Amino acid sequence: MEEIKTGNITRPVLFLGDSKYDYQAAQTAGLDFIFLTQWTEVKDHQAWCKDLGFDVEVNLMLLA
Repeated sequence: MEEIKTGNITRPVLFLGDSKYDYQAAQTAGLDFIFLTQWTEVKDHQAWCKDLGFDVEVNLMLLA
């Protein structure tokens, strides 16, 4: 969030992550979030993602 305040990162911002911590960080900073599943260690991530209602992709190649 400090990088946004200093202007080093400007909105809109997309945060790509594979953990619950990544999701929490994106939420705290008010950033859009896509969950990547290929390397995640989140148990039952399908249900977790569905419950929270955010976008899910396997890896970056599918975003191209």
